[in-house]
Amino acid sequence: AFLIFIIVLNIPFILYLNSLYLLLFNQYFYKLGFERNGVYNNFADKSVPDVTAKQLIEYFKSDSVELPDIDLFNQKEKEHLLDVKLLIDWSIDNYFFFLIVSMFCVVLLYFVDKKNFIKRVSYSLLFGGLLTIVFTIVLVISILKFDFMFTRFHLVFFPQGNWMFPSEYNLIKLFPKSFFFDGFLMFLFLSLIQSLLLLLTSSSFLIKKYGKIPVLIKKSKKYLNETNKKIIV
Repeated sequence: AFLIFIIVLNIPFILYLNSLYLLLFNQYFYKLGFERNGVYNNFADKSVPDVTAKQLIEYFKSDSVELPDIDLFNQKEKEHLLDVKLLIDWSIDNYFFFLIVSMFCVVLLYFVDKKNFIKRVSYSLLFGGLLTIVFTIVLVISILKFDFMFTRFHLVFFPQGNWMFPSEYNLIKLFPKSFFFDGFLMFLFLSLIQSLLLLLTSSSFLIKKYGKIPVLIKKSKKYLNETNKKIIV
């Protein structure tokens, strides 16, 4: 049960970070965001946003811990981008940590209970998907306070305060707050899709294999029996 608990807790982090990388390293995501938020109109040379996005993706993927060599940005903007890259590197380390821990728990599950291994892994994926959906619903509600969340996020991860720039800075012209709002919506959508696929796949397997989802049916019957006894008494 402890191993399943660890896997279930890790799944939301794995899915969320996976969603983040699907967007962060995707040129089409930037292009769509630029189009939706009129970013191309902020530059005389309309190719600047796409070229810069490509440079940023390459920079974020690199092993460099130096300031980005992108002429569009000034020193302060480059310093912030370095902080962003360090945060991305840290999140990637955490992604693989959660992934390795989960895989290790899956291997242990196999040796602990070979007979019910597939069933236990299916339960882990099922409840991990459910937990992610619950968290995602909470995040969807938090959209109503996006400005507050946006500010708090930067205060927590960039406490040095080098994330606030005048509107005439190219970093702001390239990435207005509305760009991040759209990105957050896409992030939630991808996370929800992944968790639903996980939920449907695991539940379909359990139903096909056992004709039901055993643990849920068993607990439901137990709850109903206890409730009926209380009513009779």
